[in-house]
Amino acid sequence: MKALVERLRAEITFLRDQVRISDRSKDRSGKVLPDRTERANENEVDLQNQLLDLQENYSALSQRHAKLISEITKARDAETEPFSSPRDLTSSSVEALARSNSFAEAVEQVVLGKFADCWTEPLSGRLP
Repeated sequence: MKALVERLRAEITFLRDQVRISDRSKDRSGKVLPDRTERANENEVDLQNQLLDLQENYSALSQRHAKLISEITKARDAETEPFSSPRDLTSSSVEALARSNSFAEAVEQVVLGKFADCWTEPLSGRLP
C-alpha cells in the first residue's frame, strides 16, 4: 500500500513538472498547446483523487488492525489467568469457547467488511 502511494506521488510530481515545462515552452514560443496541458491536468487530478482514496483506505485499515490487535491481546490475557478449582476450569473453558467463536465472527466481519468496502467505493469523482 505504501509503495502504491509513493508511486502515485511520483506520478503527480512528474505531471507537475511536465506542466511547468509546457508553460516555459509556451512562454518562449508564444504558442499554446491546450490539449496536452488539459490532459496533463486531468491526469494529475485523477491521480490526486486516487491518492486520497488510498490514504483513506489505508487509514481505515490501520484502525481496524489496531482494534484487532487489541482484541487479540485481551483474549490472550484472559486465557492466561490462573484457575482456582476444576469447576472454574470447566466454566472458563465454555466461556473461552464462546469468546473464541465471537472473536472469529468479529474477525470475519472486519475482513469481509474491508474487502466489500474496497470493491464498492469509487476511486475517482472527488476533487481535492
